[in-house]
Amino acid sequence: MLASAKRFAAAGVDLAAYSIPEVIADMETVRGFLGHTRIDLLSESYGTRVAQIYAYSHPMNIRRSVMIGVNPPGHFVWEPGMIDTQIEYYSRLFAEDESARRRSSDLAQSMRRVSQAMPRYWLFFAIDPGKVKIMTHVLLYQRSTAAMAFDAWLGAEQGDPSGLALMSMAYDLMISKIFVWGDLLAKGGGADFDSGRDYQDLRAPASIIGSPMSLLIWQPASLAWPIEPISEELRRVHRTNVETLLVNGSIDFSTPVQYGSQELLPFLAKGRLVTLAEFGHVGDFWKLNPQAADRLLTSFYGSGAADDSLFGYVPMNFKAPVSFSVLFKIGVGIGLGLIAVVILLMVLFILRRRDKMGTK
Repeated sequence: MLASAKRFAAAGVDLAAYSIPEVIADMETVRGFLGHTRIDLLSESYGTRVAQIYAYSHPMNIRRSVMIGVNPPGHFVWEPGMIDTQIEYYSRLFAEDESARRRSSDLAQSMRRVSQAMPRYWLFFAIDPGKVKIMTHVLLYQRSTAAMAFDAWLGAEQGDPSGLALMSMAYDLMISKIFVWGDLLAKGGGADFDSGRDYQDLRAPASIIGSPMSLLIWQPASLAWPIEPISEELRRVHRTNVETLLVNGSIDFSTPVQYGSQELLPFLAKGRLVTLAEFGHVGDFWKLNPQAADRLLTSFYGSGAADDSLFGYVPMNFKAPVSFSVLFKIGVGIGLGLIAVVILLMVLFILRRRDKMGTK
């Protein structure tokens, strides 16, 4: 990241211009060019922070705003205590599922035990605890991938850490693609980075997995990128009269519903929160019931009345659609099988050559 920042600076790129206020300024330019007096906003996750600042900066230019996966100020940093709370929420759901309960009566405690004594190898494949925890955090965003993460952790508790080994290996292939890293540090860092904080406290050894993603991003941030903070005024929640609909899953790991309901909703004079039970982050909103999502959005934009009547309760399914353990074992088996075939062919080739030489 530091090398990238230096390369951009050497090329004359003004990294300070990559900020949320600049994004809003660009949007205002487009709004004016198109001749719209007022616009509707649809934002999700990081984008909800843009929408919040937009509503404060240009309240007369926004008609209605929908925020999915709400991120109030301060929460580009994931805190270990909230991560524990979310895992414990999953754990209670896990205990209510008869088939899941057979594997563990307390999912959170099972994960804590594995976290504190994670195996370092499966066969000859290394397991990096930090990488496993980061991938776990990412997988817990959505319901289906959360089930896959839990399956791997419980497999490790029961003596088979192959699923964790695959997650550790997947980190090297996937983590660089999860974010546009410079964009994240410039915009997210400008909004929430605290230069006076020691981000080492995110390790939180007494917690279940700590806050691995925050450690990855924010501990080295001040050394790896020239972060330019936006004004303190824009780093705070402000009251607004803009008609606003907040939508959150009750088990959203990236943007927990508690933040939006407790820290943002009280400041919205015309705000409403729809909490979707057992939905995770933004992807679950779009995928689990598209028809209900469409009805909710179109009704709010059309009349201001958010119709969430098509959303029914969808209980969490803890059966992993794909087991990392099974997937890795199949892959290893195929790989070893190919190696064995190659070795066999080489041996046959050598023996055949010897036979030919012996007949001369």
